[in-house]
Amino acid sequence: FEHISHIKKAISELYRICKPSAKVLVTIPNNHSYKYVKKGPHPDHINNWHYQQFIDFMTSFGFRVIEGRMIGWWIPILKNFRYSYQLPLSHKNEYYNSNFLYVFECLKK
Repeated sequence: FEHISHIKKAISELYRICKPSAKVLVTIPNNHSYKYVKKGPHPDHINNWHYQQFIDFMTSFGFRVIEGRMIGWWIPILKNFRYSYQLPLSHKNEYYNSNFLYVFECLKK
């Protein structure tokens, strides 16, 4: 989702091909997290959402969130190292979670 240039068109197509009550699993990066503040923005991410913003976005296309969570406590290993490690833990503060996971249901009748 973060790489799709025509995201509204893509979500409309996703809705079109979903059967009623279809489940859609989505994981997106939290480009506003501590990780990206320290490492800088990802050069290929053209869509950036906060946790609730993405839920609102999907809701506007006829999807309902069934489950969602913030996860991925980032640990900087080396400052200029390309890769880093994320613990599979959640933090209450959105800023410290590097990923968002969702399950949406298509509300098509």
